[in-house]
Amino acid sequence: MKILFNNIGNRHLKYSFTGKDKDGNPVEKNLYNEKFEFKTATQQLFENFEQEKDKIQIEILKKYLDEKNKTDYPDRIILFGTDQEKTTQEKKHTNQDTYWAALIVKNIIEEKYNIPVEVIKIERNPSDENELIPVYQQLFKQIKNNYSQSEWFFLDAGGTPQQKLTSKLLMPEIYSNTKIEYISNVEGVDENDLREKNTEELEKIFVKKNVKELTKNYHYASAYQLLRKVEHKNPALPFIKLGKLRKQNVWKDIVGEFDKPNRKNDLVLNFINKKPPINLQELEENLDKLDYYVYGEFLARAALYLESNDNNNFILQFQQSLEHLLIAFIHKYAQETGNTIKKDFDGVGKFLQAEFQIETNAVSTQLEVVIKITEEENLNDIKQLFELYASINNSYHLHIKQKDLPEKQKSSIQGLDTLRNQIAHSSKYIEKNPKNILCTFNKITQLTLLDKSTYVSLNDKITDLLY
Repeated sequence: MKILFNNIGNRHLKYSFTGKDKDGNPVEKNLYNEKFEFKTATQQLFENFEQEKDKIQIEILKKYLDEKNKTDYPDRIILFGTDQEKTTQEKKHTNQDTYWAALIVKNIIEEKYNIPVEVIKIERNPSDENELIPVYQQLFKQIKNNYSQSEWFFLDAGGTPQQKLTSKLLMPEIYSNTKIEYISNVEGVDENDLREKNTEELEKIFVKKNVKELTKNYHYASAYQLLRKVEHKNPALPFIKLGKLRKQNVWKDIVGEFDKPNRKNDLVLNFINKKPPINLQELEENLDKLDYYVYGEFLARAALYLESNDNNNFILQFQQSLEHLLIAFIHKYAQETGNTIKKDFDGVGKFLQAEFQIETNAVSTQLEVVIKITEEENLNDIKQLFELYASINNSYHLHIKQKDLPEKQKSSIQGLDTLRNQIAHSSKYIEKNPKNILCTFNKITQLTLLDKSTYVSLNDKITDLLY
């Protein structure tokens, strides 16, 4: 089914009549030029339609339909006519209302073109889009439900600019199978009022408002996808992409992503270099550059999730920060001692088994070894960092600290590793973070001088460049 939508304006009808000039003398007038008599005149015409119909002509819709073959006619026409009598306080404007004109247009089209017409009354100010948008939105949703299998056509001629704009913005969003159509050279209608007017720039403002809200809530992937659709060269895009990479792909060389010859972006590189996630010199000297950066990213993301009360992701990121740090530190230590190992869990396990005769390659035993290494190497800051992680590792508490105690005397703690396993393997929802874990996280962020506002700074940069 094809449905044509049209807002009825003062120039949809042509009707000559004898009126009076300002001196009271009889003068020939035309209906569409007498806006302040429009509602009264059209109501009288409708009430006397059978006697007056031969003198009435429809303008805009006649032009539209006459340019089409009958096979291309709409199956149904829906007209919007205004009647503000019940809602407006500005009574002087109500006589421009078009509801009666819409009823006249309906009669003529049904009689001459045999197309069923529905007239919908708009009881709001047609010059105020803030009043129109919720009304039209509800109407289009209702029509969509009533005619789910249909094609929509909106004729962008007639009605106020606010009515046309509201229709053009809402219809494609509510019902994707919508086409905007235009006509030209209608008698009595300025050609500029009929010319196609794009709404792209206005729509971009709405999109950017959504992008701003998405980045405010750290949904960078959605913001990136949305903005690229309307402005693929927007200067904020590389920074939104930076946020996307930071949240989704920490193993990627983020700095390298913006340092490629064909993607060189000094603005982003300068921003990254000026905003390091952490600042712990001893740790930086004992990790590869990328590993140091990625470790800081784990902590920054954990802080972000903690601020957002996303406890599950906070626990996962906090635990991953430890796992990444262990592998990165042991790999660097192995290189410094002349060993070549794979930078993964198994590679580290084989190295520790060969060099330190550990029996099991678990996070707890890795912690035991690296704490010994840092003590021997006088790496006091790094030792303190690993000891903080060990203090909230339940496996370390049970099997390292209490390994000489009888099983009956061993006691568990609220462990980061335990919570991580409950989330990963049992889909547990963490309603509240244990105090010992929150306290340790705060100590680690203080030790590493974590910049907890790094994502806020990124969002400020995105906002500055967005418009």
